[in-house]
Amino acid sequence: MKQKFIAIPSVVYRDLFEGNMIASDLMVYMYLCSKAAHGKPIFTRREVMVGDLGGISLSRLTASFKRLIRCGHLKRTRLNGVTSTQLLTYVKDKNTISVKGLVQE
Repeated sequence: MKQKFIAIPSVVYRDLFEGNMIASDLMVYMYLCSKAAHGKPIFTRREVMVGDLGGISLSRLTASFKRLIRCGHLKRTRLNGVTSTQLLTYVKDKNTISVKGLVQE
């Protein structure tokens, strides 16, 4: 069995501890890391994400997106009827970390 580990930058935890995010936001962030930790946009529908996340409500997912965007960890762009979701804070590999859109190598 192949395992994948997700590294979460301390700035995400800091936003959680300071009250800028809630626990479900961390769950959504970790899900997005598993799908988009390469830094490129993904085009997964919200309904699919809700199912993958174990049935959280669509409104809770939307609220999490808003908080993650406000904290600078996520960018969502509407393109001709579909919405792209791009992580701005992620760990790509041991040498590449992006924090709020600024790549640190």
